[in-house]
Amino acid sequence: MKKIIVMAIAAITMVSASFALNLSFGVRANLGKNLDNDISNISAEIQSINAESDFEYGFGVMANAAILGGLGVQAELNLTKGAVNFAGVSSVGDKPVTNTYDTWLLDVPVMLWLNLDVWKLTVGFGGGVNMAFDLNSGSLAEMYSQTEALVKDNLFKMGAAAGADVKFFVTDSFALVVSGRWIMDFEKKTASFELGEGLDLEYPTVEFQRNSVYGGIGVELKLL
Repeated sequence: MKKIIVMAIAAITMVSASFALNLSFGVRANLGKNLDNDISNISAEIQSINAESDFEYGFGVMANAAILGGLGVQAELNLTKGAVNFAGVSSVGDKPVTNTYDTWLLDVPVMLWLNLDVWKLTVGFGGGVNMAFDLNSGSLAEMYSQTEALVKDNLFKMGAAAGADVKFFVTDSFALVVSGRWIMDFEKKTASFELGEGLDLEYPTVEFQRNSVYGGIGVELKLL
C-alpha cells in the first residue's frame, strides 16, 4: 500500500511539473519590408506603384505562456507604420505627380509556440493566425472614401503568422531577444487612391496582398 501511495505521489509530481506554467513578457522594436505587389485595374496615368513595400517600422509587446514543458502560446501586439507610394503623369500638361500615403496597422498574432533551452540561450519558434487592424487616418482616409463597403472590407484582415526568437538570458529572469516575423493576409486588400487633386487623374483601384517580413530586437522578463 505504501508503495502505491509513493508511486501515486511521484506520478502527480511529475504531471504537475510537466504542466507547470512559465509566464514571460517582453517589448521589441521592429523593422521590415512588405514583399508583395499585386496590381489590378490600375489607371493608365499611373507610371508606378510601391504598395506598402517601403521599409516598415514599429514596436510591439508580447506575452508567452509555456504550459507543457516549452510548448505553449505566444500572443503579441505590434504597431507597424508603412507607406503606399504612387508616381504618375497628369493629363493636364503631362505634369509628373507623386503621392505617398502613410499606413498604420495593429497586428495581433496568436501563435502556438515552442521554446527550447540551450545553455543561456532559449530558441523559440511557432506559427498561427494574425489579426490586422487598420488604424489609418488623415491623408490615407481618401483611399476609403468611395463606398462604405470598401471601408468595412479593409478595416480588419485575417492572415497567417510565423516567427522565431533567440533569447540570451543575462540573469535567470531577464533576457535580450532577437526575433524574426512573417505576416501574410489570407485575402487581397482593395483600395482606391487619389493621385493629384485637381489634375484630372482618375482614382486607380489597386489590389495587393500583404506579405511582410521583419526583424526585431528587444528585452524579455520571465515572471514564472
